[in-house]
Amino acid sequence: MKVALLSSLAALAVVPGLCSLSLHESDSPHVLRLGLKRNRFNDPVGRDRRRFKRQTVGVDLYGYSMGGDLYSTNLTVGNPAQRVEVSVDTGSSDLWVVYTYNEVCGAYGARCGSLGTYDPAESSESDTLSDRFSITYGDQSWAEGYYAIDTLEIAEAGLPEVQFGVATASNIDKGILGIGYSTNVASRVIYPNLPEVLAQNNITSSHAYSLWLNRLGEDEGNILFGGVNTAYYVGGLQTLPVIPFNGGYVHLWITLTGLVVESESDDVSKSYENEEFPVVVLLDSGSTLTYLPADIVAEIYNDLDVHFREEEQFGFVPCNSYLEGREDYKVTFSFSGLTIHVPLRELILQDALYYQGDTLHINGEESCVFGIAPSVNFFPILGDTFLRSAYVVFDLDNNEISMAQANFNPGDDHILEIGDGDDSVPGATPVANAVTTATVVLEGSGLSLPPDHTNRPIFPTRTETTASETVHASTTAINDPSLPTETGDSDTSSNLEETDLAVAPRSNPLLVAGVVGVGLLLGL
Repeated sequence: MKVALLSSLAALAVVPGLCSLSLHESDSPHVLRLGLKRNRFNDPVGRDRRRFKRQTVGVDLYGYSMGGDLYSTNLTVGNPAQRVEVSVDTGSSDLWVVYTYNEVCGAYGARCGSLGTYDPAESSESDTLSDRFSITYGDQSWAEGYYAIDTLEIAEAGLPEVQFGVATASNIDKGILGIGYSTNVASRVIYPNLPEVLAQNNITSSHAYSLWLNRLGEDEGNILFGGVNTAYYVGGLQTLPVIPFNGGYVHLWITLTGLVVESESDDVSKSYENEEFPVVVLLDSGSTLTYLPADIVAEIYNDLDVHFREEEQFGFVPCNSYLEGREDYKVTFSFSGLTIHVPLRELILQDALYYQGDTLHINGEESCVFGIAPSVNFFPILGDTFLRSAYVVFDLDNNEISMAQANFNPGDDHILEIGDGDDSVPGATPVANAVTTATVVLEGSGLSLPPDHTNRPIFPTRTETTASETVHASTTAINDPSLPTETGDSDTSSNLEETDLAVAPRSNPLLVAGVVGVGLLLGL
C-alpha cells in the first residue's frame, strides 16, 4: 500500500553551455542534466506487485494510496507554463500528465494541487490530436485520454511542439516521464519521445543518457541526457547488447549470466549455478526492488537467511541486527564478464515495513524489506536496489547498454558528450563474447514454503535460525508454479502464525511490490 508518503519535489539542475558540438570531450558538451528526487514511502513491494497485475481499479479504491513514486522530477508544459511533477521511468516510453479536471484529483489523498496538473485550455500553444492515449502498465496503474502537442521546458531547456499524453482519467494522481524506446509508446503511430526530441532540438547529439541514482538513504540522483560523467563511476564502462524481442527493440533488456554472494572478511564466495541462467532482465528505474526467478530467489533467501512472507511474496530481515558483522557482504551480478557489486546494506530498505500503525517484527525487532523478490507474474527486473550500485548508460541509437560500478563519493564533474554513430559512448569497451541467446521469460512463478524447513545460511558467524524462533518466516522457499497470485487466495498462509508478526488484516495486504512504470504495452 502507498501510505504515509513523502512527496518531496524534484531538484532540477542544468549543465551550463548547450551550444558547441563535439564527439566526446568539450568545454560545452551537448548534454542536459536532469535532477531526480527520491520520494520515500512505506510499501515498496505492494506498489511494485500491484503494477504487474492487470486489473481495473476505481478511483475511489485507489485514491487513498496514490503516490510513493521513487524518483521524480519537475517540468513545465504550455504557455504560460504549468508546472507538473512526474515520475521518471526507463521501463516505459510515454510522457503523460494529469488533466486538471481528472476525477482522480477528487479522490481521498490525491495530491494534484501539490504535484501539478495540465489544462490545455490555459495554453496558447496547445494542439489536441485525434489519436487517443491509453496505457496500462501491466498492473492496476492506468491512464487514458488523448495526445496533445505543446511546449515543454525541462531543466531549463525549452522544447517546442512536444507530443505527450493528457490523462483525463487515471487511477494515479501523478504523471510519468517514460524514456525508453519510442517503439514502446502507447500511440498507434510511433512518435518522438523525450530522448529523441532532445536530439532533434540540438540539445544532445544522440538518443542516449546515463543514470546515477546515488546510494540508498540519499535523496538526490540525476540523469545526464547526451553524455556521461566520469566522476560518478569507478573502473571502466563496459558495453552489452540490448536483447531484441520479436525482431525489434522495445524494452531495455540485457542478459544476466550469474550471481555470487561474497565476503572477504568471512572468506565467503557462493556462486549460483542455477539452470535459470542466463536470464533476460529489464533495467527499470521505476521498480523499487529487483525481481528474479523463483528458484534463484529461494537460494538467495536460504544463504542470506532472509525471512519470507509467502502470501505477499516478499523477503524481510531484522532492521538493526541483520548487518552486524556482515558489513562487507555483497551480491555480485555478472553480465558476460561485466560485474556490478551490490553491497548487502543496499538491499535492506530501512523504512519499508511500517504502515497504518503496524510494524512487522522478527523476535521483537522491527523488520525491513529485502531488496530482491520473486518475479511473480512478470518478467525479471533489475530495479532500484540494483541500479543504485551501477552507473548505467542507455544508448538507444546503437541498442547498447554500458555499465560500471557507481561511485557514491563523486568529486568534481567530468562530463563527456555521447556523439552519434557507432562506439559513441566515451571510454566504453564491449564485453567479450556477450551472451545473447537467453530466453525471454514473460511470467514468473511464486515461491512456496515447506512448513518445517529452516534456512541454512552461509554466514560463518551466525547460528541457524529455526522455524520455531521466527514462526517459519526464515524457511527456505521453493518454486511452486501453481501458487495462487491473488493475495488471500492461498491457504499456505497457515504456515505463518501471525501472533508473532505485527501485520495488518489480510483484506488490506501488507506488501505486494514497488514500480512506477514498466510500460508493458500488452504487445508482449
